[in-house]
Amino acid sequence: MKQQKDYQQLSLVFFGDRESSGYSTLTRTSMANIEWLFVVTPAECAEEYGVTANSFVLFRNFDEKKIVYTGAHDPKSVLKWLDFYRIPIYSMNL
Repeated sequence: MKQQKDYQQLSLVFFGDRESSGYSTLTRTSMANIEWLFVVTPAECAEEYGVTANSFVLFRNFDEKKIVYTGAHDPKSVLKWLDFYRIPIYSMNL
């Protein structure tokens, strides 16, 4: 997984089991959006990345590198969250 998230500009990772509702959400979300890398990794890997099992994490190669999703496990909410964080945030000090 490390190589995939380092290579891709945006990677959505689900840390959990394929039998969980989160996996179902990830599957439905990925069918609605093909421009992202969607990764499923076992729940046991979550601790290594500082997150809990059955969670979604967006890894980016810009701005904040790791963003943990805390919303509802439904495709519409996840896509809205992804859409917000897919673009770099530029700040200007005037």
